[in-house]
Amino acid sequence: MPPGGRPAGRPARRRRSRRDGVIQSVVEFLNLGDFRLKDTFEVLVLAFVFYRLLLLIKGTRAVQMVYGLIGLAFVYWITGPQFLGFETIHRIMLPLLLYVPFAIVVVFQNTIRRALTGFGANPFSRYMGQQEGDVRISLVVSAAYALAARKIGGLIVIEREQGLRNWTESGIILDAKISYDLIVNIFSPYTPLHDGALIVGEGRLKAASCFLPLTSHAALSTQYGTRHRAAIGITEETDAVSIIISEEQGSVSLAIDGVIYDALEKPDLRRRLTRALESVIKRRGTRTHAVRSTDSATTTLSSPAISGAPAGASGKTESPAGAAPSSATAGTSGGTDGS
Repeated sequence: MPPGGRPAGRPARRRRSRRDGVIQSVVEFLNLGDFRLKDTFEVLVLAFVFYRLLLLIKGTRAVQMVYGLIGLAFVYWITGPQFLGFETIHRIMLPLLLYVPFAIVVVFQNTIRRALTGFGANPFSRYMGQQEGDVRISLVVSAAYALAARKIGGLIVIEREQGLRNWTESGIILDAKISYDLIVNIFSPYTPLHDGALIVGEGRLKAASCFLPLTSHAALSTQYGTRHRAAIGITEETDAVSIIISEEQGSVSLAIDGVIYDALEKPDLRRRLTRALESVIKRRGTRTHAVRSTDSATTTLSSPAISGAPAGASGKTESPAGAAPSSATAGTSGGTDGS
């Protein structure tokens, strides 16, 4: 026995006992003896739904509204009889919270429409192969930069899965094959169709001089004019992508899902546009090709947006075919240019 009369092994036994007690507490806290397989499935489903909701509201005004709802719920909870006991405030907060769901439907009807459209998409469409075809992204990209080099403004909207019939009907129906020369000519000054948007889909130049909805995003920079706001607005209400050519800056920008990518270089625009259309292709289970011509690289994809047969050596014309799908919601003019 060491000096002091204490056994040498007692501190070690005490530490071991405390460690065993902590481990036992953790095991009891995580006791999953009553946790069934059905409960696991429910947790996974709820986690998936919550994750999808977060993705849906990410980067939108809904985030600020969620913070506001959390604040209202906290005020209602803290003023209850079990805490502060502010009966008058607590009584006023109750009807406010009851009307919140109706306010959400009114304020975020576009976001809800997009979510329901996505949930209602046919999961077996990838096996049907009704809209397969080769896409010539380079035709649209080359035409956009040709316009930018001449300081000619333009707005090109490309369909993905959601149709744009309401907006094509607001313009002049073309139903023409995709052509570099035709795109450049449409936006040339003093031509009848140079104002408004050109809508591309189903392998065709569907319509020109179309009216588009303007974004209501309050935080958008004042440097953006009507053309840019229309490009963002259509991508907020649908899954389309927009190419914006600024006549003042001679630059080309891209809008996807309400987000604008400014002053892109040609390879960057091609890469982003390809990626945006590939997301549709992967959902439909179609295939991706890469074709390189003698003078330039031509990216070809299978997509419902721009489909058709291979072009000639010049890479300027294409002969696709397709029909216009349906859409919803009309909007305001996106034809006049800002910056």
